[in-house]
Amino acid sequence: MALSRSLPELAHVISHPQPSFDAGADHFSGPFTPAVETSRVKLLEALDELQALIVGPAGHVFFLSFLIPAHTATLHTLYKFEIAKHVPLDEPISYTDLAARCGLSESSTRRRVRAAISLRIFDETSAGLVQHNAASLALGTTTLHDWLGMATEELAPAALKIAESTEKYPACDDPTKSPFSLANNGNGEKDLFGIVSDQPARMERFAKAMAWSMKVPGMEPRYTVDNLGWEHNCPKVVVDVGGGMGDLCKAMLDTYPSIETAIVEDLPEVAAQGELAVLPEHKGRLMFQPYSFFTEQVVKDADVYVWRCVLHDWPDSYAETILRNQIPALKPGARLIFNERCLAAPKARDHVQEQFARACDTHMQSCANAKERTYDDWASLFAKVDPRFRLQSVSTLLHSALSIIEVVWMGDTKQTEHLDAQSQAPIKEDPIDDTSIGQASVDRSSVDVPKDYLMASDEYETSTDGSELSYLPEKAIPMIGGTWKPDGGCREVRIVDSSRVSRHWLSDDEGD
Repeated sequence: MALSRSLPELAHVISHPQPSFDAGADHFSGPFTPAVETSRVKLLEALDELQALIVGPAGHVFFLSFLIPAHTATLHTLYKFEIAKHVPLDEPISYTDLAARCGLSESSTRRRVRAAISLRIFDETSAGLVQHNAASLALGTTTLHDWLGMATEELAPAALKIAESTEKYPACDDPTKSPFSLANNGNGEKDLFGIVSDQPARMERFAKAMAWSMKVPGMEPRYTVDNLGWEHNCPKVVVDVGGGMGDLCKAMLDTYPSIETAIVEDLPEVAAQGELAVLPEHKGRLMFQPYSFFTEQVVKDADVYVWRCVLHDWPDSYAETILRNQIPALKPGARLIFNERCLAAPKARDHVQEQFARACDTHMQSCANAKERTYDDWASLFAKVDPRFRLQSVSTLLHSALSIIEVVWMGDTKQTEHLDAQSQAPIKEDPIDDTSIGQASVDRSSVDVPKDYLMASDEYETSTDGSELSYLPEKAIPMIGGTWKPDGGCREVRIVDSSRVSRHWLSDDEGD
């Protein structure tokens, strides 16, 4: 695959709505329209490629190794001394006064702030005074500050223990022997939660940092909620396992009035907080249930169990236990929806997004010897736990960081009599008539497709306002057992059945 494009090709990509770092600018500019998000993704990839080309192969590696430790030192100083919080919101401040507020020498304050300015955090006036820009203002007024603390004081030390942990414990499958445990003197006996559970300030920082991380582009719950395909065949009872304060369930209830009950499960203290914060419009439909997924599932016979960014926190042996604990509660046809990353093979034009995904995988190993999983990892995990788990589909919406992984519990039903994931009625085994598929924009109310099939297209177009995509399907591929993994040659794939909205894939071999 081509590793680099010409400079004129890269220059052609640089066309994007004008952003700003000025103090009045919005510090978080999302969620974006599909057109703007597409522009952002292409531009970020082009800029990353352009910088690597300009500094050269050896220079690229050198700058990564030279700058990252220095940047970490600067960012940690900003966090440790709360420098952004000590700069007035609406007027500049001298280095002398800022140093006094931070408890630092004027020389140290000037060095660190000017290092931050080189990273586009803070501005300095012509008179040599420090003032906020949009980045420093966000750092001083939002939980981005907590994320910075977690990144520099928790993730960075653990990252430096990955090599040692991997050498000492090659299986990398025990949270008590994780890089984080080594960095925090866990002595192979305590995992992350055991280490920080008796430190309230540290736990609070973790919670706020995680809440911030869910705000980055691609992590918005709408990518999931709007693409579940529940418009015509909505579940009555939905359980969100490890659902925190219930943000995902609230969005589901607002979107799908036919949901009768949404139950959020989390640890007792979290569930108690969530119960107190239920809005009037959700009363009677939104409930909170104390639950640890290392025990048997307490809510029986729900239609759907949702897991958003839960299993990536645990190595396979623990994930297997979590899944087995659900089995006694599952009725035949019950669905488990996992909103998680599904890592793909490297692509020719996806380095920036891949850097983020692989960084997430690295942090999962650092913190808990856990991991982000590939399609094969997910399929293997479900098959190992119980063959009655059927991997129905894995769909990744355009620009979403997370996939929708849908699994059906078959119960004791014969494997040849597939349960429809929506209606729980057996799917007929009639062959697919390719001529009946038509265009991808199928009217679901008039379609009677006997079983799942795939729609593949080589091209897609975005409408002028970026509100929708149009597809030109070229073929239909029968589903085998309801599962499929993209192969080469397809830019975009969508799954369609008789009752569910279309799903989209970006193939592993997507081009520009």
